[in-house]
Amino acid sequence: MRQVLFVATASVMPVLSSLTYRHFHGVSPQATWNHERSRDMLFRQSPTFTTGLESPQERVPSSNANPTSSSSSTTSSLSDSLQGNGRDYSPCKGKKAKGENGTKLRNHASAKAPSLPRTGFDIPTSYTSFRHATHLKDFLQRYDHVAVGHKVVGVSERVGGRVVSLRDMGRILFLTIHGDGHSLQVVRQVDEDFDKEDLKRLKTTLRVGDIIGAVGIAGRTEKGELSLYAKELVILAPYVCTDQSICPNLKGFLPITDNEIKYRYRFLDMMTNPNVRQNLCKRHEAIRALRGYLDDRGFVEVETPVLHEVPSGANAKPFITYHNDNNDSLFLRVAPELHLKQCVVGGMERVYEIGRVFRNEDADRSHNPEFTSCELYAAYHSYEDLMGMTEAILQHMARAANGTTKLTVTSCVDRQLVTLDLMPPFHRVSVYDEIQRVAEVELPPPLELNTSRGLAYMSAIMLRHNIPLPPVRTAAQMFDKLIDFFIVSRVVQPTFLVDHPLFMSPLAKEHDSRPGLSERFELFINGMEICNAYSELNNPHEQYHRFQQQLLDRQQGDEEAMALDAVFLKALQVGLPPTAGWGMGIDRVMMLLNGSSSIRDEVIFPLLRKDADSRDAKQRRKTASYFGFNSHLTLFCLGALEDEMIKCKVPRDFSEKVRQLRKCIHSMSAVARRDAVDSVEAMTQYSMNGWRYEAAMKILKIVCGHNNW
Repeated sequence: MRQVLFVATASVMPVLSSLTYRHFHGVSPQATWNHERSRDMLFRQSPTFTTGLESPQERVPSSNANPTSSSSSTTSSLSDSLQGNGRDYSPCKGKKAKGENGTKLRNHASAKAPSLPRTGFDIPTSYTSFRHATHLKDFLQRYDHVAVGHKVVGVSERVGGRVVSLRDMGRILFLTIHGDGHSLQVVRQVDEDFDKEDLKRLKTTLRVGDIIGAVGIAGRTEKGELSLYAKELVILAPYVCTDQSICPNLKGFLPITDNEIKYRYRFLDMMTNPNVRQNLCKRHEAIRALRGYLDDRGFVEVETPVLHEVPSGANAKPFITYHNDNNDSLFLRVAPELHLKQCVVGGMERVYEIGRVFRNEDADRSHNPEFTSCELYAAYHSYEDLMGMTEAILQHMARAANGTTKLTVTSCVDRQLVTLDLMPPFHRVSVYDEIQRVAEVELPPPLELNTSRGLAYMSAIMLRHNIPLPPVRTAAQMFDKLIDFFIVSRVVQPTFLVDHPLFMSPLAKEHDSRPGLSERFELFINGMEICNAYSELNNPHEQYHRFQQQLLDRQQGDEEAMALDAVFLKALQVGLPPTAGWGMGIDRVMMLLNGSSSIRDEVIFPLLRKDADSRDAKQRRKTASYFGFNSHLTLFCLGALEDEMIKCKVPRDFSEKVRQLRKCIHSMSAVARRDAVDSVEAMTQYSMNGWRYEAAMKILKIVCGHNNW
């Protein structure tokens, strides 16, 4: 039995480091929880933790409630969680009231709360009075003329914002609030309606991070700071977050540097980093400029389905979902192309759509599984016409977002800062000719590249230059690798790559004068694809054969090959006028306009890897595997309790906790052998660094289900 205890204990001991003293001693009548005392304890600030696995009788009641009352326990536990850091919003904070057992207890929400006097800093139940508060931007503009040392008497203003700084000057309290990218100083000082005691209570109640409402008059301080001299302050939304692993440095509202926290909790990044909001505003202006440009030229914006019956329209692996009512699989769209061309067939000669597309591909600095694209289709246009339109659109978007067409970015070639100029004309390069020039080879004719001879020739070039062969060796995949290596990796300034081989463009029209090539272009800037466009194939018979070739590629293992869309073929049989189509990745354009190095900076809520859910996720799995205990239950407890450990600001990281706990386990085994006592008794008697190992037995019973050790 002792050996079994050791294995089970070792498997779950890493999770014990974050358990609070309160959770396991709430059952003791002597263990009365006190908030003042909790500040000096190692495990403070944590709400009661339950795994959800124990029976209702085994759940530990809150220690500051009557042990005989389960409802009181639940309410008190909730109160503690909401208060966070022992924070009490009652106006009698610091005073004590006698409980039923005669002991002195701090007032909590579980007790009957006294009526809150309207002293200007209580938490309201109605926000009607601040429904039409003045925006900080409007306030700053309206009272910009106020002279130094003057106040605008007789005009009351209401403002709201988040407190980002507090400055206590004795009889005066200065607050700085932020809202919608603007800051305003709020001044609250002692007057005939607000004495020193009121100010003292206000100071102890307000906290950096609170969202407040203020009522007062405008004025400018002697130092020239435009301010609101408040007569009333109301906490509209208190800041009660106690998770130190994700909370920003509220003392200075410094930008978050941890990418995991920044991307997963984007609201914190937006709150502390003004550049995030600025970039989002730039994105808004750029998209508005794009829409305005297209609307002015007769394009009509339409909305096409996001759920497709056939994954087609682009060479990309789709996401698959299921529709219960139809009892059939559906695909998230990889492109809206085929539906937009059906609109052209129906008589809408100029259409476009800005929306989300989804591609089940690897995520990196320039790829995200979901992104925003703009696709447009214009009848009686060619890809040559769209090149000029592309130059004009990018110039228009850059001026709207930055006021200039010159951009400073880090070069993809030598990692040095370079200046890009989006003024037309852009450089144009034929991919077939450029590969021959750079690689110093003579490629087979374009029509022969998709034969066994062409595949062998491209393989030889790739082996000679140490280019990794693609997993699926189709002609399209291999030629794409050659383009990336010999051309794209050298492109910094805006460059059109034109006239791709026909087998790379299953929906594009064949070149008029160069058989085997297509009327297609891709715009690359600084090694990144921005646009893709071509003259559309409108021959239904040729399109059918192209789909058949895509089917062969899919059978060879190319998951990005298109599927045959019978409805689209029917539309081509009805007749598609000569049309040119164009698509642009808006997120990548914003990377250039904002000087970002990752697409995650431009996707407001990017998708993150599951492993990144916790910085110690890998360590948790490694620990569970080390102890030979790989059950999902243990991993769940490791993750949940580790979060509690982080909240408690334990000075050692997770791996260090594991090491010390293993040492404790071995020590306890030695004590048990020496004293010839039961292991449970040894655990109860032994402690290290203030950890209570009777708590270990409780969690062992919960996790392992052994109630009779």
